[in-house]
Amino acid sequence: MYGTPNYDQKGKSNPISTTESNKAELYIKESALWSDGSSVDMSPIKKDLVKIKSNTQMKAEIEIVSKDDGTGGTKAANNREYSGNFIKNGVSANPPGAVADPSKRQMAITVGVNNFHSHPSGTKRVPGGTAVWIQPPSKQDIQVSKGTEYVFGMRKNTVYIYNRTGVLATIPITAF
Repeated sequence: MYGTPNYDQKGKSNPISTTESNKAELYIKESALWSDGSSVDMSPIKKDLVKIKSNTQMKAEIEIVSKDDGTGGTKAANNREYSGNFIKNGVSANPPGAVADPSKRQMAITVGVNNFHSHPSGTKRVPGGTAVWIQPPSKQDIQVSKGTEYVFGMRKNTVYIYNRTGVLATIPITAF
């Protein structure tokens, strides 16, 4: 997105508690079974678990969006959006969006439908501060999502996993 933050664009987030996080970790580590074979009651936290794509797909997504190196500035590569789609055995890249300028309130977008896209790291000095691109999913991203989708906030080094209800989870790109 663009320029000075528009706070109406923020998505919703409802992080889980430490207790819920510990239960989720146990669920993942032990595949929801105790050593005696009985089930762990995970019903209170199942709604808070987010399934992500395979390692191969995640690596391919990162390769597509990492044309923006996350360092900001005015380089063309850091002032455009990159996107792609999930396909049966991986991902396919879309053509990158046009280069835009965060100080001119332009949109940095790719054309067409996508399952994941980046928000640029680019920055530009302006009188009184620095213009930056919004990093989380925009209100429009959330409203038009067709399921679970991903925004890579390149300046913040964060993957935002979201759907029509808002942001479901955030993960550092380096951990993704």
